[in-house]
Amino acid sequence: MRTGVRIDEKGAIIVSCECEKLRPLIYEMAQQMELIMGTHDDEKGDSYKTCDLEYLEKKFDEEINEYRNEKRHGVKVREAVDIAIVATMLRYRHFQIVLKQAEERMEKGEDGEEK
Repeated sequence: MRTGVRIDEKGAIIVSCECEKLRPLIYEMAQQMELIMGTHDDEKGDSYKTCDLEYLEKKFDEEINEYRNEKRHGVKVREAVDIAIVATMLRYRHFQIVLKQAEERMEKGEDGEEK
């Protein structure tokens, strides 16, 4: 498996992973996540990229609590997908912060001085 990170011409961070085979479990979850996220595209779009990080963290806690409090297995499946969606959004946001910090360190150089 090969992975790579690059920044495209619009400044978006692109992470690629070339896998010979994607596990069926992962593929199925990704499909379910996309179906649910797609229902919100017109209303929310990619708002997770700019919304308050604390909002996403609160949403994550809410989704976990909804999962824990649900007794019906069918609804638990949906709640598990919702958790994965918010976790993916949080991962994206924190990864952006890590990359920004790395860029700032590279600009300063190892000695901490601006180049």
